[in-house]
Amino acid sequence: MSKNPMISLVESKHLKKNAPVLKPGDVVRVHQRIVEAGKERIQVFEGLIISVSGSKGMDGSFAVRRIASGVGVERIFALHSPKIAKIERVKSSRVRRAKLYYIRELTGRKARLKANSLKSEAWEEGMMLEEPEDEKADDIENDEADAPKDDDFETVAEVANDESSTQDDNEVSEAEEKTDEEVIETDEVKEDQKKSIDKE
Repeated sequence: MSKNPMISLVESKHLKKNAPVLKPGDVVRVHQRIVEAGKERIQVFEGLIISVSGSKGMDGSFAVRRIASGVGVERIFALHSPKIAKIERVKSSRVRRAKLYYIRELTGRKARLKANSLKSEAWEEGMMLEEPEDEKADDIENDEADAPKDDDFETVAEVANDESSTQDDNEVSEAEEKTDEEVIETDEVKEDQKKSIDKE
């Protein structure tokens, strides 16, 4: 049975562009927006996905289970809820069932699942998976415009050479002044020695 086009049009405005691909056995970290006393904060809920219901449409949801202080806690999140700011997949496990309800009866080592070799991923609201070609071309043009030109490098090099030459001239003048002072001191010492000899 096909869906009413008016309903699909309304739902399309609220669908996330980069809906995450979740499956049972994934350990996820859900960042949820919580509003309290007019202030908004982010609450993180990390656990194992034990079931995924619906599809990638508005009816999609997933259940996450975790152990808190020795007590099992389960929460069901709507896939396209505006309250979800970010979903991170920490790791993935190999499972043979679509519903992992048997995990509720297991504890300790028996509740462990075999890890899979999937990489950790993150899906954030407003994050684009691929940029359109037009935006990429605009970014390249902006980068080229902002890049420094050869003339800029030449002017910088000239300024650096001028500064180094002035420093060298200052060092040479200081050395000449020191040598002149040393010569004057030696002449004064010699005159004193002559005067002392004449007195004797």
